Amino acid sequence: MKRIIIIGCGFAGLFAAKKLKKSNHEIIVMDKKQTFDFLPLLPDILGNKIKPENVSYPIKKLSLKYNFNFLNEEVISIDYKNNSIATNKNSITYDYLLIAAGSETNFFNNKKIKKIAYKLDDIADAIKITKEVNNYKSILIVGGGYTGVEIATNLKVNYPDKDIIIIEKNSVILQALPASMQEYVINNLKKLNINVITNSAIENIDTKDSMIIWAPGVKPPAFTGGKRININEYLQFNNNCFVAGDSANFIYKNAPLRMAVQFSIMQGRLAAKNILNQIQNLPLK
Repeated sequence: MKRIIIIGCGFAGLFAAKKLKKSNHEIIVMDKKQTFDFLPLLPDILGNKIKPENVSYPIKKLSLKYNFNFLNEEVISIDYKNNSIATNKNSITYDYLLIAAGSETNFFNNKKIKKIAYKLDDIADAIKITKEVNNYKSILIVGGGYTGVEIATNLKVNYPDKDIIIIEKNSVILQALPASMQEYVINNLKKLNINVITNSAIENIDTKDSMIIWAPGVKPPAFTGGKRININEYLQFNNNCFVAGDSANFIYKNAPLRMAVQFSIMQGRLAAKNILNQIQNLPLK
């Protein structure tokens, strides 16, 4: 029997654990949170379209359903040479490791912004925003990507009288989309009376009247070095360590795959399959 540790119970980690359910190995899933949150729907909570409890599920219950042990601990560092993981509570060894730790809001090492700005990484963040938004006259959303636009539109639906502004440092919002789609979104934002300011970066913040929601991008957690981990075509980082989801830097057509649920699910399943194949001395996929 081998000990397989999965760091992270997001989409990649959960679907990997599900794939490993019927194996005879010891499966441990580690996560600093106690719930699996359906992250794509977090902005919909801000728009009051869906209740927080409907997009969150206890990992403990998932562990019973999918036959894994759950450790509610935060990973601090990994010793790959000695196959050891240090957490905020303990130290544990592994035979095989799958890093599926997802991503978190990138504050670009700005401690002041991290202290005063709101983020949207999980259910708790969404609940905090909805509880405190009425304390402010206006809402300033930093970041004109998918998340920033979704936050802005959902908040405008729920709080139509508030001034909502999107600030983007690049020349356009939704930079990854074709120009025609960018124009379509901008026109709809104008109809909603959501202001968009481009070619602008935050230099100083006064939160007296404005709620600042920080959404300019995400990064993997600190124990990865804050960077996506380079992997091979089998999702391997080294011989007994695999990476899946947002933490994985998988190159396709000379560019890394974007962070998306679909890729996380597929990679989680494949990483689990390859771990089992390696244990059985079978070819990796």
